[in-house]
Amino acid sequence: MRQIRSAAGKLLVRILTVFPGAIALCGQTPTFTRYDSFVGQPALALATGDFNRDLKPDLAVTSKNNVLILLGNGDGTFLRGATKAVAANPVFMTVADLNGDQKLDIVTVNNNGAGSSGASVLLGNGDGTFRTSVFYPVTAIPQMAAIGDVNGDSHPDLLMPMNNGQFAVMLGNGDGTFRAPAYTSAGAVLVSLQIGDFNKDGHADVAVLSYNISQARVLIWLGDGSGNFQPAASYEVPSVPLAMAMGDMNGDALPDLVVLSSPGRASVLLGNADGTFQAAVSFPEGGLEPFPGISLADFNHDGKLDVLAGNVGKVTSVSIIPGNGDGTLQAPEVIGLGVWLPSSPNTNYTVVADFNMDGNPDFAAAWSPQVLYYLVSVFLNTTP
Repeated sequence: MRQIRSAAGKLLVRILTVFPGAIALCGQTPTFTRYDSFVGQPALALATGDFNRDLKPDLAVTSKNNVLILLGNGDGTFLRGATKAVAANPVFMTVADLNGDQKLDIVTVNNNGAGSSGASVLLGNGDGTFRTSVFYPVTAIPQMAAIGDVNGDSHPDLLMPMNNGQFAVMLGNGDGTFRAPAYTSAGAVLVSLQIGDFNKDGHADVAVLSYNISQARVLIWLGDGSGNFQPAASYEVPSVPLAMAMGDMNGDALPDLVVLSSPGRASVLLGNADGTFQAAVSFPEGGLEPFPGISLADFNHDGKLDVLAGNVGKVTSVSIIPGNGDGTLQAPEVIGLGVWLPSSPNTNYTVVADFNMDGNPDFAAAWSPQVLYYLVSVFLNTTP
């Protein structure tokens, strides 16, 4: 099925494809329904959340200097919504309620060179629109951002790992604004950061993914509850590291870490509840060139977290790596998106949500098969 609709100047293209047998769900032959939405701009980052409070997941897509909102219909399709300007080159995006008004806000990480990089904050109005962005500069080039309360005041704080080996800590004021950043020197090039309570003391800790020319490591910094951190442990992972996610990979109710590396590796570090982790165990990811993005969800309904990662190269694809529930991973299942032309942006961002509200985790990928043809592909898990 192919549909093209134009309403009030809004263009939406949908191409439906059914994919049987991609992943074994509870022994059944699964099917995925794919909807391709034409977004009309190169996608630099992708995020999901309910931006208009209709209880249906929406999408946000960043381009070179803006954020486009795609409002979900609750069936896996979307309507083109508002576009809001942000600072240049928004390469990462995350979503949270920053000012306590029960409306989702957006933070983009803007990688525009030393001296011009930082974060743009868009406070949500609760109807799918956003206020004018406010830019918070940092001293180096940030790679991504994580949001959490690191000083115990119940306000969301913003942390960003940067290419100079530091991570910035911007304490939140509770009204959607942030204080000037404080910087912690943690390693070489920092590419990812996760916030969690790794030693069960009630204070937020951070895991930082770092690499230099000779090695890659996960660095654990334990928090004291005031927004300050002290180094605690370090663990080697395969290089070149690209992204890191946090979740319970072995069912012990403790946070574990999953690291995505190029070429084509996913590594699991199991938490020990005392601020330490077991040594990383590496598994095939399924793609030679993973893209810096990773998500965890139970795609096969077995109660165990699986890994989702996007791949770029001559053929753009996504990998789903089923988890065994003990910290190990099965062989990856690779789902092709399409052929990438070298003249188009080589990106593949993935996010997970229940886009058609049937109780099953779905996923979306933002990518570009050719110049001026930018897609968000939504894969609905339609297995009975």
